[in-house]
Amino acid sequence: MRAAAAHAERLNPPTAGRLWNSLGYYLQALADYAGARAAYERALRIKEAIYEPNHPSIATTVNNLGGVLQALGETAGARAAFERALRIWEQTLPQDHPHIRIVRSNLASLDEDTKKE
Repeated sequence: MRAAAAHAERLNPPTAGRLWNSLGYYLQALADYAGARAAYERALRIKEAIYEPNHPSIATTVNNLGGVLQALGETAGARAAFERALRIWEQTLPQDHPHIRIVRSNLASLDEDTKKE
């Protein structure tokens, strides 16, 4: 998938962004948090170069990155990512959309993790 995503960067950046995000999701499921972070960050760089700052696709990747940062114990970065995703989705989606509920749940989970520290 890495090779396909890298190749797609030259030919079809939107597809490359989706592929890097998917690779991040896969690596996160394998608990390869460093690899997932790198993939999400690459997806984010691509998406930020081709989309408007409040594009929902950016919010998806930022939310995913927040989850990895939380798993790595980087709570400040995770909070910033989740809050950014929430701001984008609140501006672009209906208030009852599942994505908004998910990121709010992620923030609540982060708050619980922070209380345990």
